Amino acid sequence: RPRIDKELLEQYHEGLIISSACLGGEISRKIDAGQIDEAEKAVQWFKGIFGDDYYIELQRHKTDRPDADQTTYPKQEKVNIELLRIAEKYQIKAIASNDVHFVNEEDADAHDRLICLSTGKDFDDPNRMRYTKQEWLKTTQEMNAIFPDHPQILSNTLEVADKVEFYSIDSPPMMPFYPIDDSFGTEEGYKAKYPEEELKKEFGENIFHRLGGYNKVVRIKLEADYLTHLTLQGARKRYGENMSDDIKERLDFELNTIKNMGFPGYFLIVQDFINAARGMDVAVGP
Repeated sequence: RPRIDKELLEQYHEGLIISSACLGGEISRKIDAGQIDEAEKAVQWFKGIFGDDYYIELQRHKTDRPDADQTTYPKQEKVNIELLRIAEKYQIKAIASNDVHFVNEEDADAHDRLICLSTGKDFDDPNRMRYTKQEWLKTTQEMNAIFPDHPQILSNTLEVADKVEFYSIDSPPMMPFYPIDDSFGTEEGYKAKYPEEELKKEFGENIFHRLGGYNKVVRIKLEADYLTHLTLQGARKRYGENMSDDIKERLDFELNTIKNMGFPGYFLIVQDFINAARGMDVAVGP
């Protein structure tokens, strides 16, 4: 799992919004261990670096399910008392949050079984890891019902959301260029060979524009043709020169799908490091 230390946080703090996290966070762990002074020192460090973009985080995972963890909620309530006191002392806004490990409430049992698989424990092991089964993505109404006595922290949570800069992740595929031997073809050669209208006809207007326009599509066309070249070489080695119609049809379908998604460069890169791994006698598999 990724980890980051305070030195890096301080170095790259610009534009970040930070909260004190759940019971597993530094502040809550110190409070739970009775190290109140140490918890306050940690809070002051975060406040000093992030200013008004640092928030104290409160959670309540109260559960009425006998098959769920019953220890988390009492700890949260104990820790929350100190968190609110510290927040007031250092003039830090508190927010309400909920751990999210699955999307819907009805997914809790499936998540419980997944925990058994990931930890290698039997489902009926009384000492295995359990969650509160409250860790779904809760609605505004559900969060309001959990914190009816602290309306301000609910408002503060919306403040955090309002601070988040909107940006779109909807963009054409961005792949590094796989080096293709000039003897097979170049982008300049493909531009001379394939005018814009011809590529629009081959890819279709919608796909052409979704992939980023002429310059991007020319590159994708070159990569797709080279991937087809390598694929057919491999297919002939595996199936012989006289491949069945079913194999040819499946190859055409897969290669066209890869091309129209804009991913031939990705597959060229993957086949390259797979071949390199096999050449070094490194096991390769799913």
